[in-house]
Amino acid sequence: MKKLVLTPSELNQNQERTLNRLLQKNKSWLHHPFQDLEALLKDLMEHPDATIFPLFLNRDLIDLLIEVQKLEVWPQMRSKWHSYPASSLEYLLYPELFQAQLEHLGLNMTKSQLIYGWEDLQERLEDLSFPVLLRDSLQMHGQEPITVGNTEELQAAYESFQDLVLPLPYYIESPMKGLREIELVLVRDSFDSSFILGTAEHIEPVGLHRDDATLVFPAQSLADSALQFLRNYSIRLARGLGLQGIISLRFAWNPKKEQAFLLQVGLGLNDSALMMSQILRLPMAELMLHILEGKSVQSMPGWKAGEPAMDYLVARFPLDFSQELAGDSGLTRQSTGQFYAYARNLEATLLKGLAVLEARVDIPLERLSEEDLIDHLVRQRSDRLLYLLEALRRGLSVAYIQGLTHIDPLFLEALKGVVALEKELSHNPGDLDQLRQAKAFGLSDRRIAQLWKESEENIWDLRVAEGILPTYKEIEGWVGFAVAYYSSYEMENEAQQSVHPSTVFLYSDQDPWLGQELWKESILVGSNSPLEAGLKQYLEPLIPELIDQVLLLEDPDKLYGSPEIRSLNLRNFYTRDGFD
Repeated sequence: MKKLVLTPSELNQNQERTLNRLLQKNKSWLHHPFQDLEALLKDLMEHPDATIFPLFLNRDLIDLLIEVQKLEVWPQMRSKWHSYPASSLEYLLYPELFQAQLEHLGLNMTKSQLIYGWEDLQERLEDLSFPVLLRDSLQMHGQEPITVGNTEELQAAYESFQDLVLPLPYYIESPMKGLREIELVLVRDSFDSSFILGTAEHIEPVGLHRDDATLVFPAQSLADSALQFLRNYSIRLARGLGLQGIISLRFAWNPKKEQAFLLQVGLGLNDSALMMSQILRLPMAELMLHILEGKSVQSMPGWKAGEPAMDYLVARFPLDFSQELAGDSGLTRQSTGQFYAYARNLEATLLKGLAVLEARVDIPLERLSEEDLIDHLVRQRSDRLLYLLEALRRGLSVAYIQGLTHIDPLFLEALKGVVALEKELSHNPGDLDQLRQAKAFGLSDRRIAQLWKESEENIWDLRVAEGILPTYKEIEGWVGFAVAYYSSYEMENEAQQSVHPSTVFLYSDQDPWLGQELWKESILVGSNSPLEAGLKQYLEPLIPELIDQVLLLEDPDKLYGSPEIRSLNLRNFYTRDGFD
């Protein structure tokens, strides 16, 4: 039977890519971008054998799914609509109903007040302790919450919601200063089987626009008892609200009081679920459809017993910042893209990402004045982690930086360890044992060259001559997905050179559809490559050193990439005659 994939009329890049993958894999499937009921009914009349599958949700689609289930003829229609229960959608759409149910379940962990207009908000100003968080009342797939530090910013945030025609009431939450932000994604079926798919932690405290945040998977700073508490709470909430499918929750965590506050509940394929799909290499869309068809999680083809286990770390970094918006923090998105860094330890994960960001900084960090550096630390920006590392290099203490930034000491201590290793390196130029340790920690050839006052090319040649090269670890993903690897400096290499003739394709999110016909027979390099693309994948950020290491191993006959990638300074020896 055909499936008609129902989506909002406007999709972001991650959603477009997921939809494109499904439609390419299932040629008989149809796509309907929902605008109005009349057009949808016409499409259904033209395809009477199609069943409807809501892939992504927005307010209009939620309203539609609720209203359809209230029709007298719904019992006759039900078999053709793989939909979420209307009662669950109503909890997430109507804030008063949502809060009342949380109270009834004994699960009210919110600090929320509902406000019904600007006058109502003004009356509560005296009771607010800035910074506060303003968010849309739509629990799932709503407008990104905005953190504000004073009355003027609060009014600007309120007016921006009004400009977007977001209906009242809004949530306001206070205080939020210094709280950690944690995400959790779980799956639950109609048989009440629940599995936690994964957790993520924002390095920045609550307040930065989600698309600008650096996230680490799995969450690192929380104790096992705290993670278990959030896990149990999430399962109880999903059960109490009758939620089925892919469910994501966002929490604010107070580490001093070991107390959590619920920020948001999402249902379906939102950005949290799509990120978890990429990192764990799980087919989230197929899993969601499987559950909406009334089937159990365990009966999903390829499902492995138990919750997914990760023996690697991943960080998602924002990319390409708008300097005009750099001071607006959570009010406006600053970044236009994102990439991932995979590694075996926290230090290497962070340094892989920071190497990409540092290459895009206009002014070398070491040239910044002390005043400018402190200014970058105080302001919550999407690239603040770069300046934090520079502050540690200049001798600022972890306690001082933590007081300025409210970033968890775990991440600061990890970077402090990197700085300590850098000092040892600078005192021992040419030491091969130190070089091996530095590469295992994630230091780039560029940084080692700076510390040893050598050229980057000399560091590369020394590593190749001494065999100080990465090994590649396989990520065990879903059956049917391309085999994927990430680099480490452990003993066993799980990646072998491909059979010749071979082609390497450098995949970039900046040009996501380029070369689709080449993907099937290519080796893809890129941190965010489509899950099913290519003969195999190397999940590496696109910087010369990491690309060259793959080319050294694979020794491809052909090399392809977007115009942006072609401008990278890759070694001609490994690219043979350059790009095809």
